[in-house]
Amino acid sequence: MVERVLTCKHCGGKYPPEMMRYFQDAKNLMCTECVRNIKNPKKESREERKSENNEEDSKKHRFKCQKCSHIFQIKEGFKEQCPYCSDIDLISQEWNSDLDALIDDSSKSIYDN
Repeated sequence: MVERVLTCKHCGGKYPPEMMRYFQDAKNLMCTECVRNIKNPKKESREERKSENNEEDSKKHRFKCQKCSHIFQIKEGFKEQCPYCSDIDLISQEWNSDLDALIDDSSKSIYDN
């Protein structure tokens, strides 16, 4: 007796009928693994998000406006102008390393519930 196999429309794998499911409509016959991956996509880890945020932060510069004392960030390549009062007389500010350390510490897994 020949065992029947079906082809998954998503990954192209060959599976027995009991491992196949119709996904969204009768045209999309997929294996249970592909259906599970589509319904529950893999989430980015905290480390991946953190490294992306660090790359973005490195492209930003912090300034303090001489006129209104507003402190703000500007991405690299944008016009250096206060978003509050539109003044261009700005003082470059250093990143607050104590604050950054506190934020990094708060993202540790020991604080997760």
